[in-house]
Amino acid sequence: EYDADYPENYHANLVLRKDMLFGTEGECCHAWPEACANAGPPRQGPKWWPDLEHADPRNVLECHFDDAYPDFMLMEPNMATHLFESKEDCCDVWPCESDLVEYWYPYIDEVANAFACTFGSDYKLYYLEHADDHLFPDQAACAEKYGIDLNSDPEPVPEPAAKSAAIPVPESAAKPAPVAKPCYPDFLASYSTCTCEGTPPPIMSRNAGSYLFETMEACCENLKCEDPPAATTTPCPSCFWFPDVWGPENKCIYGDDYDKFMAKPSFSENFLFETERSCCDKHCCGGNCDDGRP
Repeated sequence: EYDADYPENYHANLVLRKDMLFGTEGECCHAWPEACANAGPPRQGPKWWPDLEHADPRNVLECHFDDAYPDFMLMEPNMATHLFESKEDCCDVWPCESDLVEYWYPYIDEVANAFACTFGSDYKLYYLEHADDHLFPDQAACAEKYGIDLNSDPEPVPEPAAKSAAIPVPESAAKPAPVAKPCYPDFLASYSTCTCEGTPPPIMSRNAGSYLFETMEACCENLKCEDPPAATTTPCPSCFWFPDVWGPENKCIYGDDYDKFMAKPSFSENFLFETERSCCDKHCCGGNCDDGRP
């Protein structure tokens, strides 16, 4: 959605602001493809397209020819810069099958909860889409763009690495070890908090180092959790969280105005819940399900 009604902590928290707020629908769908299923115009059949998610061990970008491109590439203005009729056209726009140029680029220092700049070619491939905002010839330009004070703790310029043949890196070595029962930011809550219930969204699992934590305390320390808002209504013994089965989108709502059939013993277990999280885990709030359900 495009409006100003996003949760206040999306802007107040640096990590959330970078991952949750975007200038265009295409950028949002690029980061959250699960939220944009079937977005954009009809698929265009096989095309040449840059694979921005699956680099080889050297972090070299490749162009592929098939119809497996992400839906966000069908959205304007992405089609002109992501879908091509020939490999040559794709490689003219994207540096495919060649070593990436080393630049200064920003990253989030999760300990300090602040931006920092570093040098190399192992930046995220989608930085190439907006190079002017992400890739810089020197540290000073990167620091100026992201408001970093180099006088406080400047990062030394690394020595250029000697070029050598690429050595395949096992996939398991490139990813952090999974957390057994992770706690993660609860973006469905009306205030900044974490949860250890249910299954985290796929994008959080893919970026486990930023979103998945072993304990509630560790998650809240990173997210700056808030206290739950004080209750302003009297207790409602017959109120539950239930799926809005007649609404235009998958979501759960709270109250006692659910359909009568939901309260019947044969249905209540699947339709009436004590928490929003348990309701959404059952009914795929926002279409975010890992098991293929719409």
